[in-house]
Amino acid sequence: MEGEIVVYSGNWSNFYVESPPSSVASSGGANKLLGDSVSNNAQTCYGDEEVVDKCYDEEIKEEDGSGRPSFVWMAIQLCWKLLFSLVPALLVFYLLTKPKASLLSVQGIDMEEFEIEQGVDSSGIATGYLSINISMLAMIENKSQVYRVHTTTPVLEIFFGPLPLAISKGAKVYGRCQEHKTFRTYVGIRKEATYGGGRNMQDMLHSQQGLPLVVTLTFNSYYRVVGALIRPVFHHHARCLLFIHSFYDPALRPAHPYNSTCLITS
Repeated sequence: MEGEIVVYSGNWSNFYVESPPSSVASSGGANKLLGDSVSNNAQTCYGDEEVVDKCYDEEIKEEDGSGRPSFVWMAIQLCWKLLFSLVPALLVFYLLTKPKASLLSVQGIDMEEFEIEQGVDSSGIATGYLSINISMLAMIENKSQVYRVHTTTPVLEIFFGPLPLAISKGAKVYGRCQEHKTFRTYVGIRKEATYGGGRNMQDMLHSQQGLPLVVTLTFNSYYRVVGALIRPVFHHHARCLLFIHSFYDPALRPAHPYNSTCLITS
């Protein structure tokens, strides 16, 4: 056998087994003692209830370092589980009830005032002073059967070529499900100096084509699907070209000599 020495003395009846060297024996004894120690430690967590609770507290102390469970870590794990369970449900709900883009249409443009007066500014420079007041009636159509539509502040601007003449901001619009919501936005200026542009405006005003002005309306509409978590946004822009053929005359009010054509992008 391995680890043992057989000694033969010349007669098979007189043989014996010699033990291995002391170093081997001591090593085996050390292994035996180590195994007994591990076995004893493993058995310390079994027994009466007090011994089991003591072992459990020691294990928690080794993992947490404070001797008590980490409630912060438990809360983080709970939040992650809720998040991973809610996100797929919200995505499925959004795909099933996804709202269609709201539609913008221009119902009409009213010009309440238009006048160019010649004068001089405070430094003595001759210039024209423009007074204009325009309003636009627009309508936004909510095509969703589930969600209400909201808009940002609509911005109405007037341009003469690349030159901005006036700008204003209207009130936000709110529409119910499948509602056609109309709203009016105003823009205007009073006796604003035009300098070099005033002479060109007067020449075009008396021409056969008329004076061209550009009126733009810009805003965004959006839906609140799940509060502020999911909010689809749609951009709206209306660009209207006005041709004015004569000066404003109070006797002609409310009928003013102009025509307009609008291009809408959403």
